[in-house]
Amino acid sequence: MLLATLALPAATAHAVVEPPQLVGGANSKWISGDLLQQTGLNCSTAILGSSYTEVMVSGIASYGGLDSVPKVGDPYWTAFLVSIPGNPCGTGSSSVVTTLVMPPNTQVDTNRQVKCYGLPRNATPTTPWQDLTNASWSFLNQSGPYCASQPTISPYHQGGLQFGFRPLANGQLFWIFVPVTSTAQLVGAGHSPPDGFYWLTDATGVYANPGLSTVWANVFPAGAGGDPYVYFGREPGALPFWKNDAPDGLKNRAEFFVNLYSALKAGNLCFSLYEGATATGSPIVTCNDVAGWNGTIPSTNDLWQVFGTGESDGPNHGYVPFAYDDDTTYTMRWIFTYSGGGPAYRDVTFHTLAGPDQDGDGVANNGTDQCPTVKGTLPNGCLPAVQDDPDKDGVYGGDDKCPNTDGAGSLNGCPGGIIPDPPKPDVLTGILSGLKRGALLKKSALKKGLTVKYTCTVDSSAKGALAITKKTAAKLKIKTKKKTLTIASGKGQCSKASGGRLKLKLVRAYAKKVTRARKKFPAALTVGLTAANQTPVAMKLPVKVG
Repeated sequence: MLLATLALPAATAHAVVEPPQLVGGANSKWISGDLLQQTGLNCSTAILGSSYTEVMVSGIASYGGLDSVPKVGDPYWTAFLVSIPGNPCGTGSSSVVTTLVMPPNTQVDTNRQVKCYGLPRNATPTTPWQDLTNASWSFLNQSGPYCASQPTISPYHQGGLQFGFRPLANGQLFWIFVPVTSTAQLVGAGHSPPDGFYWLTDATGVYANPGLSTVWANVFPAGAGGDPYVYFGREPGALPFWKNDAPDGLKNRAEFFVNLYSALKAGNLCFSLYEGATATGSPIVTCNDVAGWNGTIPSTNDLWQVFGTGESDGPNHGYVPFAYDDDTTYTMRWIFTYSGGGPAYRDVTFHTLAGPDQDGDGVANNGTDQCPTVKGTLPNGCLPAVQDDPDKDGVYGGDDKCPNTDGAGSLNGCPGGIIPDPPKPDVLTGILSGLKRGALLKKSALKKGLTVKYTCTVDSSAKGALAITKKTAAKLKIKTKKKTLTIASGKGQCSKASGGRLKLKLVRAYAKKVTRARKKFPAALTVGLTAANQTPVAMKLPVKVG
């Protein structure tokens, strides 16, 4: 059975909402991540004896703020939009702490100001966003800034930077923008764990903390050029849904979140759809079958984003080109064809809903959704069960350290409203010692095993790698399809007290080609540190081999 192809308008760049436009400019582009949802008890009806669970805190992470793909050294932004769709128990507001865990080699840019904006609970579509950057809140005999000028070390999350907390009532929206720079390339989902901005919320009025929204981040080498790259800013890169108001046979849909780094190369962006878990055989449908699709990419910019308009606009502003068969696995291949190389492509595999989904929670009403009239957050389509909160302060279970006393908005459920500062844990960092940028590594030493020294702030394991580019490999007469090739590696340990060392030794398969090289050649040395309950750290240094 063939899926239905819709006659849809061409995908275009999605219009920017006000705060991102104010921060990054009218032509700034932003890439959004996945949705954060924390559930809690609706107390407005609990008083009447009919309590129920609903989404209390919602949020979404993003990054960008430039009219192009961020490059190494560029001043760009990460942002987090948080809203309170539910009626929080207790105080009528959720006290929300916002924490950011950075990708590697990325720092807050202290030369620029953190910015914040908000919308009140009674806002209309024409209500302008309020600039809260220098504003303060006052609630339950407490007060504080809406927008933290500088982050503090998070007492809740290892490696996290805390950007303040503030009470937010039902219907309020709060948007924070943090200026950042990266000193090395970020590769989004191409790394493990993926490079990205991890925004977390700890709040009152919710059953469990934290909430998490992640946006995969791609930062390219400084300067124009390089190879084009197709990527997704969120996981999953395709999101199935059921469009209840569509005609029968056209209700089963999926939206896509696609970005292209074109490297300022002109070409054409297209897609091909395959049935099954791989992009093999003949495609069922291509972009040429969609009326109005225009994939022409000029050389005027290096960042292009695919969004829907009208009928092709998904519930999360993804692009919706087709209607599908029910309960079927597909793979979509997004392809950028250009002269001088490529093509560049990225695949995303997804499985369509097995049937109608009237409540829009992504769980089909074919017996799988145990709560077919409620938009749930659990795999069975339901919301979590109502939880006990004896003092009605919006802090539940073991999180409430004073379960019989109203905490009046504090996260630990105790009076006073001040979040306690636990001992600050050590955060894993490291430094390569004895080597400078551009250092020459002797081939003879690499053949025997070159000692690399380093220090660390937490006892950890270490892995070292010496990598070269595909172009350098070709000069050494080493055949590879990879963009980078590891020619030497080693393992070791690191002690917080005394540091560590590892032996970096040539990979046997490449040893002869490397040692026979007549000229010096560039390489990249990386030593990665990992430890329990810590964000992995990668120490990188450009070197030469000769």
